[in-house]
Amino acid sequence: MAEENAQLRRQNERLIEELRKAQLIIDVQKKVAALLGNTMPEINPEDL
Repeated sequence: MAEENAQLRRQNERLIEELRKAQLIIDVQKKVAALLGNTMPEINPEDL
């Protein structure tokens, strides 16, 4: 049980880091689109 808990915690940390990177990329893409005069539609996460 303890090993499974530790494994899930490591997986959770890895996924949190991946999410942080993805959010950073999305923010950069929005800024680039704004600089180019293109607006990106807002996406509701609940619609995914």
